[in-house]
Amino acid sequence: PSIYSQPELSLSIVVPVRDMQDTIINTLEQIQIYFSKKQEMSNNNFTYEVIVVDMLSTDNTYSVVYDYALQFRILKIPVDFSLNYSLLISAARIRGKLLFIYIPQENLPVDIYSKLEQKVASAKEDSFQKEIIALSCLLNPDQLANYSISDNVDHNEDQSFYDEHYTPLLSSFIDYLITKMIYLFTNLENKAANHFRSMLLTREAALAIFPNIKMSGDWFNYELIVIASREKMRFKYAMIEPGEYYGSIIDLSSW
Repeated sequence: PSIYSQPELSLSIVVPVRDMQDTIINTLEQIQIYFSKKQEMSNNNFTYEVIVVDMLSTDNTYSVVYDYALQFRILKIPVDFSLNYSLLISAARIRGKLLFIYIPQENLPVDIYSKLEQKVASAKEDSFQKEIIALSCLLNPDQLANYSISDNVDHNEDQSFYDEHYTPLLSSFIDYLITKMIYLFTNLENKAANHFRSMLLTREAALAIFPNIKMSGDWFNYELIVIASREKMRFKYAMIEPGEYYGSIIDLSSW
């Protein structure tokens, strides 16, 4: 399948995994239960596929997934690609009208999809636009101050500053400048300053973004936002209560 072809299903769910042999079955069961119920409630008008992307697992993750459910599509990445490149590879092969990227390590409940879906639907009603991205983010980023998001070292007042102490200070300053640049040159709002990688995109948005991504690592997300902004896509935010889920929070300033 190719993202350049006409969609065949309502939704493609991409689940990147690595070394999750002990937990992947529980994750896939939750996904299957949730979306099977959604399919039943729609009288089978809702169709979906699950694409499990095995990112060079060193354990038996691939075998476990293969034995568990043959109806899932499994992409086995043969080389040591990053999470971002694995998402690019899988996103280019979706069959759905919508693309749901679900990162198990973030510990978000599968039903976060319902919030994202509502945001996409509301965006379509507002502007009839097809290129829409719904991001999951915390309700109040200011409350993240109590969470350990960065690697900054706590310093005692009487402690002398050595070279390694300047590194987090310089990093924080650069993060601040990058944040200001993003707010200046894109239409991303402050309330999305901290969000999760799990997101929902329309096929049109995925088609414009993923074939054009060139960067890896943290810059991947920065480039995704820049491309989306340059193409004047609609951003919607599915808000999550702070403190409820904060497994793998990405600070926008780190982009």
